[in-house]
Formats: sequence, structure tokens, C-alpha cells
Amino acid sequence: MKTYYIDLNEINRKRARSIRFLALGAGVCILLIIVTFLVFLKYNSSVEWPLLFQTVYLSFYVYFAWITLKAKIYIKADGNEIVFKFGIRNRSKDYILWETVSGIKIGPTYITFFKKSGRKKRIPLGWMPYKKVIEVKETVVELSSSKNIPCEIVEFERFVEKQNDKEEKDKPDKNTIEA
Repeated sequence: MKTYYIDLNEINRKRARSIRFLALGAGVCILLIIVTFLVFLKYNSSVEWPLLFQTVYLSFYVYFAWITLKAKIYIKADGNEIVFKFGIRNRSKDYILWETVSGIKIGPTYITFFKKSGRKKRIPLGWMPYKKVIEVKETVVELSSSKNIPCEIVEFERFVEKQNDKEEKDKPDKNTIEA
């Protein structure tokens, strides 16, 4: 069986999400440093204790910044399972065994796996570029057909098109003669 690997690290939006995450972490780190300094200042403590805590906060921030920037996100599929890894931790993987899947529903920005146990697992794809979403959907459809798993593709319907169809039905035909 062919193995599929879709690398999602080159996505520009991932870089923007990482920068927002790091900015939020920097804000929290600065807030903790200020609060720690004010607490130790209130209790007339020596300067070494606040500096020690600030060093610990900064080291944690640098560690998590390093992990965030080096995180690998991907989708990997083979004959036995499909793995979605979208988080920064190595343990943040979603494993779905093909043996447990009874059906698949593919929507505009999601894929839902229905399991034989009655549960379902929804994988959001709206944060990815359109090209990658199409690649993921095509891969899942190909794998589901090779495994004989029913796959339902839900198309996105626009309200504007429905409204235009309704207006056309309300118009009289050109061939109709009015009395």
C-alpha cells in the first residue's frame, strides 16, 4: 500500500499563528515578571529572589518558543491508519485506524470519520490553504475507496445561487401569452 505524507510546515499562516502564539507568550512572561517583582517588592525581599524567578520565566519562554518554531505539522496515511498532527507537542497526534472507520463525510472545511463504535472524529481543515485542503480530501477519498469505506462528499451551496434560482422560477415564460 502506498504511504501518503502531506507536509504542512511550509504554510505561511502557520508562521503567522506561531508569531501570534509567541507574542501572547511574551506578554504573559512580561506580566509574570512584573507581578513577581511587585510581590517581592511589597514584602521587602532582597533583589536576588525576583531575579531568580525572572530567569526561570524567561528560560521557560525561550524553551516553548523553540519548540513552537521547530514543531512539525503533517498528515500521514498508509494502509493501516491515518495520522493528523496539528499541534506543537509530539503527543498531539490523532490516530485513526482504518479498521475502526465505518464511514467518512467530507465537507468544505472538515473531514468527519464515523467509527464502528458510534463515535465520530471531526478534523478541521479551514485553517489550511485551499490547495492543501484539496490535496488532503483527494488523499482521503482515494484511501477510502481502496479500503471500501463509504465516503460522502458534501458540497458547499451558496445562498446567492439558490436565491437566483428562485427568482428565475417566479418569472413568467417568454412563450406564455398573458390575457
